[in-house]
Amino acid sequence: IPGEAELEAELALWKPIAEYLEQRIANLKVEMKVCTDYTGVIQAMKYGHADVAYFGPFSYVLATTQANVEAVVRAVRKKTGKDGYYSVIITQRYSPIQTLEDLRGKTFAFVEPTSTSGYLVPLTILKKNGIDPETSFKRVFFAGSHGGVIAAVKTGQVDAGATNDTRFTMAIESGYITEAELVIIHRSEFIPGSPVAVRKDMDPELKKAFVKAMLQMPKELALKTATKNLGWVKAKDEDYNFIREMAKILNLNLAEHK
Repeated sequence: IPGEAELEAELALWKPIAEYLEQRIANLKVEMKVCTDYTGVIQAMKYGHADVAYFGPFSYVLATTQANVEAVVRAVRKKTGKDGYYSVIITQRYSPIQTLEDLRGKTFAFVEPTSTSGYLVPLTILKKNGIDPETSFKRVFFAGSHGGVIAAVKTGQVDAGATNDTRFTMAIESGYITEAELVIIHRSEFIPGSPVAVRKDMDPELKKAFVKAMLQMPKELALKTATKNLGWVKAKDEDYNFIREMAKILNLNLAEHK
């Protein structure tokens, strides 16, 4: 999935996993690819250009409607020790916006229409609170990435936006923002983490070896990679049924969503 780094930098962050898998699984050659958006990842799996993909929860569920894929593992977060995260709505610290109700009439940034924490979850939260972005906001903006949302709020391009707690914390740790600049006004319920999925027609023995290698990845290696996590735990398709339930609430046709 798209990261905040440039293409070559993003590939470099994932390279340790590729090298590890090649060492663990006999006769395996791993080629890493980074797509420009979630749709590209789905298409790569659909047409056999990729065998394994790292999705967001929402884009994974979308992929199951278009490609023959199944979730197998997800990461354990370094900061929390949990295999998930939260969607958050942020604004400038001294903004008059303090509650969801205060968002009415304001400008708002989402990540992109296939983002879990940057679109589906916050959209569901807003609508459950009687706020329809199409009619309640002055303007809606899709920033294209979590970093883009944070930048748009920081610079005042929008009044508020949706991202996730992991990206928000990363922005603080990198020095891009400070806690004196931006603040979280709403936090979602816990979201099961982003799954790694494989094509269902993958050779069973290769799939078994891949999952085993991921589950046994040393913590020191996992911490060096793009996701900077403590390791991986098993994931299964039904873990993401909450996404399907949200889609029903929003009347989204997952098979046609782009």
